[in-house]
Amino acid sequence: MCKKLFVSVVSALLLTLGSIGTVFAQGATGIVDGRTVDSNGNPIAGATVTLSSPRTGQTRTVTTNADGNFKLQLPPGAYELETSAEGYATVTIETVMVNLGTSASLTIPLTDPAIEEIVTYGTPGEFMQSATGETGLNISIEIANLPIPRNVESVALLAPGTIPGDVAFGDDKTLVSFGGASVAENVYYIDGLNVTNFRNGLGGSSVPFEFYDQFQVKTGGYGAEFGRSTGGVINAITKRGSNEFEYGVVTYYEPELFQGESPNAIRPDGSFYDFNGENRQSSFTTDVYVSGPIWKDRLFFYALYEPRDTEAEFNSLGSVGRQNVQQVEDDFWGGNLTWNITDEHTLSYTMFTDEREIITEQYDYDIGSTARGDQVGQATEFRGGDNSIIRYDGNFTDNLVVSASVRRKRIQSHGPVHERH
Repeated sequence: MCKKLFVSVVSALLLTLGSIGTVFAQGATGIVDGRTVDSNGNPIAGATVTLSSPRTGQTRTVTTNADGNFKLQLPPGAYELETSAEGYATVTIETVMVNLGTSASLTIPLTDPAIEEIVTYGTPGEFMQSATGETGLNISIEIANLPIPRNVESVALLAPGTIPGDVAFGDDKTLVSFGGASVAENVYYIDGLNVTNFRNGLGGSSVPFEFYDQFQVKTGGYGAEFGRSTGGVINAITKRGSNEFEYGVVTYYEPELFQGESPNAIRPDGSFYDFNGENRQSSFTTDVYVSGPIWKDRLFFYALYEPRDTEAEFNSLGSVGRQNVQQVEDDFWGGNLTWNITDEHTLSYTMFTDEREIITEQYDYDIGSTARGDQVGQATEFRGGDNSIIRYDGNFTDNLVVSASVRRKRIQSHGPVHERH
């Protein structure tokens, strides 16, 4: 068992009046970056800008500086924005999307005070960021509607400059090469916790797709907070509760009937090196989730449980006289508590476990008759572990933002443990 405790103060920014640095803690916030102007394009100082979340009731207010600029760092989600200034009509934008690790740039014109209020319907488009040289892709869980496998590696492959790595490194999934780098040079984050496989750098924690909320794939030019990586970054945040009670059950079944088949590998003398003709695999997955308020506008919960059943039969590479029968026992559970102490201070606790046991039984096998013989051995592997993150985000003034987190990852012992018969 290996215990790792990570304690990091992610950002404490003391900046000059009217500006907040575009610095993100590892994985949890986004920024609304805007400017208020009059009908002639002149900046309006002292305007009041308020963003409120319909889902959680959280409200943040900021005053524009002498150049009419404002900046707010917020949890990702949809917000309503209201801007008012003395002598001008109030402007309301119904939906402003704040995405993980990015900045939504807005220009808000204030007009004739004879008009009581101007309401803008729709969602402002996301602008290209000029404050950073990062390349990559941001995407929300709506990616689930696309016909791709339900894992973060498949999301990463949507980003420019990524290609699938050699399947020999992927164990139970295909890993990703960023810009030609090795698949072992990438880093994985969930809610700011580094969940990369620390033994060999191959992949990260095995988390259900339904547990995620947003993904950020960084292919290059990313900042120091995502250091110790010479490949790419796969950064994700998990779902949170809100003022609405939500629950559901999602089931996925992948029968062996629809599995693809790999060709056999034959040596020059005509003998089999790898026999794939009788390989079989099926899986059955169910996600059960529930979320809602414990204390309206202040304390929320989200919980998910996923029992998974995967069975496979395959022949050993280079040893066609052996057949492996593998069963993976890897039920997942995870959850989150979010406490909005005030509108300016938030404390959250996320925990999940991806412990799993992989049992592989090996049998004698006759290719000609495709008959299984006596059991000759068994191997048991232990993967994954327990993960927990406590995170604080505080906005003390318009110019002081503090984020801090305590993270713990407990990795269980790895196998395989072999038994011979």
